[in-house]
Amino acid sequence: MAKICGIVASIRHKAENGFWVFTMVVDESDPHVPDTATVVAGRLYGLLQVRPGTPVSFLGSWKSHPKFGRQFIPSGWQPYARNEHDIARFLHECVEGFADSSLARLFAGRFGLETFEVLSEDPDRARALAGADDPFRVRIDQAIQGWQNACSLSGLGAYLQDFDIHSNTIEQISRTFGTGALNTILQDPYRLLEVDGFPLAKADALARRMGMTMADPRRIDGAVLWSLRRAARQGHLFLRHGGIIPTIDDILHEERAESFDGVNLASAVPISLRRLAARKAVCDIENVGVYLPTSFMYERESAKKLAQFLTPVDLGVDLRTFIEVYERRQHIELSDAQRDAVHKLVQNRVLVLTGLPGTGKTTLVRAFVHLFKESRLTYSLMAPTGIAAKRLAAVTGSEAATIHRSLKYDGDSWGHNVYNRLLVDAVVVDEMSMVDQELFYRLLDALAPGVMLVLV
Repeated sequence: MAKICGIVASIRHKAENGFWVFTMVVDESDPHVPDTATVVAGRLYGLLQVRPGTPVSFLGSWKSHPKFGRQFIPSGWQPYARNEHDIARFLHECVEGFADSSLARLFAGRFGLETFEVLSEDPDRARALAGADDPFRVRIDQAIQGWQNACSLSGLGAYLQDFDIHSNTIEQISRTFGTGALNTILQDPYRLLEVDGFPLAKADALARRMGMTMADPRRIDGAVLWSLRRAARQGHLFLRHGGIIPTIDDILHEERAESFDGVNLASAVPISLRRLAARKAVCDIENVGVYLPTSFMYERESAKKLAQFLTPVDLGVDLRTFIEVYERRQHIELSDAQRDAVHKLVQNRVLVLTGLPGTGKTTLVRAFVHLFKESRLTYSLMAPTGIAAKRLAAVTGSEAATIHRSLKYDGDSWGHNVYNRLLVDAVVVDEMSMVDQELFYRLLDALAPGVMLVLV
């Protein structure tokens, strides 16, 4: 494997998928290359970025591109520094946790050219820069974790680069298994099927490289996990025990993967479930079925949270009078079932409103909004999609938004949760049939138990 060390000269291209093209001024190379100006093209797993002036070293190979000529294709990176300034610059520009340049300079100034070795081999020396109770210790711990994550992701990316795995998936693997991700995969490549969307065929390819047979028990475990994830993507919370083997057969057919010839799945799958349950990769519930742990948690915790809502509420409004006045003002007459629904919402605080098109659900939602206004309650109208939210706003005359926007989801975390409640007295969610279990859990997690909840 070739190695080049030097300074980034200019950035030519940076793609959203993490693919970089830039030029480097090469200070050292092995084997030696006569040209000091080199084009580097590839993914930089573990590094936040590089900039002109960044000192860095890459391991990889030379290739000749038919259009762009000779290029160095990196398979991994190593820190490169000629002095303390280079160390501080590399940490600050390339490693998560060192956004504060003064922290990078502190490390470089204290440990000099041993800084990278200290971070990798003896991080307690770095932690000793601040006492255990010093608030600055938190920033040091975050910086050390950032370094460990970067090194782990670099090794992971280098190992997986030959299998056409997207950089986002590699990062997801790293988040799932932490800094020990590569060791986990080397022990059992089918653990990758715990990562949502990772295909069985690619896990098979890794297993073959490691000399595993296609009848290995770890492959059976992986196939069981893959069947559960496939079911989850189709909207199922669990699979019944009798549905696992047919789902595995479907997956093998769809992916054109090698079959389990010579393996009696009817006896092997129950043994696999015991192994998976022992490492808490599945929840096997007797007389129910097999869940992924997250699905099981979302279902059971949602039920617990919802039960806390089921209490009467005193609106300080006479419902019979409200209904009579509402009907007169709107020039309509509610059905007995619609009047009963208004009373049940107040009696139970939670109401599930169902019915075929044209049965009066929208009329009742309008009535609920008027009831909230009459009772001087704050309320929020939500729907799972933008189109559904616009329709809800149009039929009620009130502002509505998607559930994700209402709960301030930024693509990574939920702004409203059990620690930061959505401060409203009532919530109406339209198109509940489109809300999956996780989203429903997130909604309940963000609401105080005293909130009135209408699910349409």
